[in-house]
Order: sequence, then structure tokens, then C-alpha cells
Amino acid sequence: MGRVWILAAALTGLLAACGSSGQPQVQSSRPLTEQSVAVKQTGNAAAQIVPTTTTYQIDDSGALVIQLSIQSQSAAAESIAVRASLFDSGGGLIGDAAGGRVSVPPGSTSTVELNGPRPQGTIASATFEVTDVTSPTPVVNTPIPTGTFAP
Repeated sequence: MGRVWILAAALTGLLAACGSSGQPQVQSSRPLTEQSVAVKQTGNAAAQIVPTTTTYQIDDSGALVIQLSIQSQSAAAESIAVRASLFDSGGGLIGDAAGGRVSVPPGSTSTVELNGPRPQGTIASATFEVTDVTSPTPVVNTPIPTGTFAP
């Protein structure tokens, strides 16, 4: 009987040690970005990223949100896709994000929001591929040539 009490007391002590201290767990203290993030732009869109407008944040779900402004240099409205590749100070790829904007008016400045998973390191540089996305021609406005359908 004495051994049962000793075993019970030992188990109680172990279980108490595994309990919560009531303090929240500490989140990573790693910063999201370096003091300054080097930005490089690639792609075929007639638009330029406005360098001072790029921001990086983690939203309530833990996902990355990048906001930036683009200045259209096109003579016509264009739809733009943006893909970000994010790198740490050693040049290693640590994350990515994507977004876009439909019908950006010529000569205008528009905000684009990109979303992606939380980066696996501190962002030191980013390459943004800014691409002109050709919209498909709607079928209702496309004339159907005669004599091309054979049942």
C-alpha cells in the first residue's frame, strides 16, 4: 500500500510539471524584414513598381501580405499579374507571394496586394515579376465564321 501512495505522489508531481504556466508561448522574435529590402523588378508589363510604397505584413491568419503601387506606362488599359520571390541575406529563397490587378488604366498608379505563406526567414531582398496578362476575348463578342462547323 505504501508503494501505491509513493507512485501516486510521483505521478501527481510529474503531471503538475507538465501543466501550463498560464503564460502565452513566445512567438518567433525574428523580424519579418531587414532594415531595408532590396527590390528588383522583372517581367513584360508596361508598368513600374513605385519603390517607396512596398510594405510587408503578417495578417491575423499568419499569412504574408505585400502591398505595393504600380505606375502604368501603357497606352491602353492592361491587367497585371505580380509574383514576388523573397530572399534572405544569404540569397536563399525563403518565400513567395502572388497577386494582380485587372484593367489598370493607362498612366495611372494602382495598388496591388500580394498574398503568400509566412516566409521561412527574414526578408532581405525581393524580386517582383510584373507581367501583362492578356484577357481572353469573350465568346459573346467573337463572330463565328460561317462554314467552319461540320456535324
